[in-house]
Amino acid sequence: MEEKRPEGRSVYLRPITSEDTERIVNWRNQDRVRRNFIDQALFTKESHERWLRTKVASGQAVQFIICEKETDRPVGSVYFRDVDPSGRSAEYGIFIGEADAAGRGIGSPSLPLVS
Repeated sequence: MEEKRPEGRSVYLRPITSEDTERIVNWRNQDRVRRNFIDQALFTKESHERWLRTKVASGQAVQFIICEKETDRPVGSVYFRDVDPSGRSAEYGIFIGEADAAGRGIGSPSLPLVS
């Protein structure tokens, strides 16, 4: 059975996989992306793999890759952690890693796709 993917007008979300590691590391180490994170140290493959292993695989965090519908190109990521289903709240982080996709308003519409 094919899993339904959350999608909006111009983007869809797919679960992050270990195959996204190089892409995420490259995106996170761009100055325009890194300066928006609390921890602005250079991001490593090891730290991302640790995040996938300890947070995503354990269910403590849910992370998606934001993809353009028209081209299937991955352009960013959104994650949720400290999810409180009864209070309908969570901490989230979102970024657009592809420079030519930044500023086009495609990040924020991804949030309602997982509500």
